Amino acid sequence: MLDKFAINQIWSLLHEGCGIRTVARMTGVARNTVRRSQRNMPSREAWAAIQEARRLALISSLISSPDEEETLRDPKN
Repeated sequence: MLDKFAINQIWSLLHEGCGIRTVARMTGVARNTVRRSQRNMPSREAWAAIQEARRLALISSLISSPDEEETLRDPKN
């Protein structure tokens, strides 16, 4: 099983346009492993959507705090 660093290295080389054989040679893994990781690689649109969702979640967690949410729910306090 590959660690996250190796998978990210394979993905970045594939995004740069390197071929499967070149990536396999540079990373020291088998060509079938590179093909398998290429099939599991999210598309550019899906990756952009994932990054955008993470960014929005981070922003919303920084903006709202639990105290503010309770104040908004119960206006009597």
